[in-house]
Amino acid sequence: MQGLRLYQTQARFSVNRLMNSSRHPVLVLPTGTGKTKTAVGIIEDRVALGGRVYVLVPQIEIFTQWVKDLNDAGLNPGMIRDGKVMGVNRKVYVVMPLTLINMLAHIPQSMYPTEIITDECHHSEARSWQAIYDFFPKATRLGLTATPQRTDGIPLSNTYTDIVSTIDMKQAIEAGYLSKPLCIVPEEYAIDVPVVDGDYDPKAQAKLLGKPEIIGDVIDLYGRIFVGKPVIVACCSFEHAQEMTESFCNAGWNFKHIHSNLAPADRAAIIKDVRSGAINGVCTVGIGIEGMDIPGLYGLIWLRRTLSLTIYLQFCGRVLRPLEGKTHGIIVDPVGNVFIHGLPELHRTWSLDGTTEQKVEHPIICPECGTANPQKAHICTVCGAIICDSEPRREGKKRTIPSMYDGKLVAVGTNDYEVQQAIRSMKAQAARIRKERQAGTLEPQVLPKSERMKLFRENMLKPQNRENFKDAIKILKGDV
Repeated sequence: MQGLRLYQTQARFSVNRLMNSSRHPVLVLPTGTGKTKTAVGIIEDRVALGGRVYVLVPQIEIFTQWVKDLNDAGLNPGMIRDGKVMGVNRKVYVVMPLTLINMLAHIPQSMYPTEIITDECHHSEARSWQAIYDFFPKATRLGLTATPQRTDGIPLSNTYTDIVSTIDMKQAIEAGYLSKPLCIVPEEYAIDVPVVDGDYDPKAQAKLLGKPEIIGDVIDLYGRIFVGKPVIVACCSFEHAQEMTESFCNAGWNFKHIHSNLAPADRAAIIKDVRSGAINGVCTVGIGIEGMDIPGLYGLIWLRRTLSLTIYLQFCGRVLRPLEGKTHGIIVDPVGNVFIHGLPELHRTWSLDGTTEQKVEHPIICPECGTANPQKAHICTVCGAIICDSEPRREGKKRTIPSMYDGKLVAVGTNDYEVQQAIRSMKAQAARIRKERQAGTLEPQVLPKSERMKLFRENMLKPQNRENFKDAIKILKGDV
């Protein structure tokens, strides 16, 4: 496989070496640094050695992405989903585990896998996944994850033997593969939430964070910091996510509530709108925690306090993917997750026993703009103010905050005229788009014919994609 970065190539060699010795490694790479791309290279190697690979995935969006990536690599994958096997005698199958569980007795031995790759491998300890591993005891296992730590503390050492990690988040940021995270702690409020079943009580959080003055502060901060750029809002319950979606829309912004009860096509449409900038953001509880790629995000607003390092890093990682004109992934954290887990780029040494070795250094919060700075910082990285643990904010001075304005990150005052004008313009545009969508008068965005033909030639004329010819015709007609 061509085009792998150095750390991906190193990971590929290390994983193959372990699997050749009948070991069961976990490949750990930060969100956005190419776990799937690296794994496709590993699959090419296993197939070249005569193997057959099953790729277990936890949800349909990840399933679809895997099929595309494997097709792009010329591996012509089969599929096991919706109660049936699609593709005869393929060397790679992308698998929905619950379908496979119900079909195990009917899988011929000639189709048994020699390797099983599990994406988002913290699912590996679930009973259904374990039943698959037990049914194919000779298959070597490979796990893929950004955070090899389960929220219930069950160790992955039950299923895997080694960790392969060739880059951490800080190194990826320094190399330019990820945007730099910028955490902002508002001065307006904080919450005190009881712990239930090992994490902060979602019902208590929803009640506290549903107060009108808090919702108003959140919406005001969104306008002043992001000025209409797409964000993901991490909420603590389904009802809370729905309430926040309605509140953003009532304030003039265009937000959607993305959740697991939506049809896959509806979720895909929302993600497409985020990518194109047609909506200002999404509110969610679970979608966004694992696996799902949501391109186009500029920031995260935490409205859910969590003791789970996995949830914290998975959400933060969603907004660090580089975009043109984006230098930072902005994380607004009024609930204090940054104080619990430290800055996202903190170095962490993972293990398979359910623990993580890390030295959490509580950041210093700039008294002028609220930006979280490393403990050793003397000058704020955004506004340039002198900071230290005891530095008070100057009386009578209006607070500045970092803002995504005019394509760059600047510190602006709460009443900055140009930013307020930009906010009003973005809200008007969002309201117009929402109104046209509701009326059915919004013109669909169709790719130019030259681009549609390029897609057709590059993807749909491949032999392995001929069964998708109907989809190709839709592309040419502009129906998708």
